[in-house]
Amino acid sequence: MGPTVNPAGKAKMPTLAAGNKPSARSSALGFTLIELMVILVIMAMATAGVLFYIGDGQQAQLEREGQRLAALLESARHTSQTQGAAVTWQVRPGGFEFRGLNANGQVSIQPWLHPNTSTTDPQAQLILGPEPVMAPQQITLIDLSQPQHRLRISSDGLHPFAMRSEAP
Repeated sequence: MGPTVNPAGKAKMPTLAAGNKPSARSSALGFTLIELMVILVIMAMATAGVLFYIGDGQQAQLEREGQRLAALLESARHTSQTQGAAVTWQVRPGGFEFRGLNANGQVSIQPWLHPNTSTTDPQAQLILGPEPVMAPQQITLIDLSQPQHRLRISSDGLHPFAMRSEAP
């Protein structure tokens, strides 16, 4: 007698090999909930990355300018205290200058990092040192292309210069 064939053993196992046609049941299933959630998470992360990259360009430029100016003012303040002579900071067209930093009387002129940066007072002047405690002083930076963007750099005379955003 010949070998018997079990009909259940002849059932085909579905595969995704080239040339195989998926059954109607398997193609109707679509994506699983997990797959859809993974795609949504990836899209959300990509969107957040783009938004952080774009950011608010003008405000970020003004903040970089403010950080730089606060650091330069503090440096000049310490130099003034070390040398025992006052240092003056003053706005100039396209930038600002420090007077009294060098013993030979040279003026240190610095341009703004961004050409649209200016101050709300075109005649602004700060006197730094040489006393350890000075009068409270402040300067407000403004972006000329978007005047609602303002940044105040101030010191109460005892603490270092620091940035404070101003609401429009």
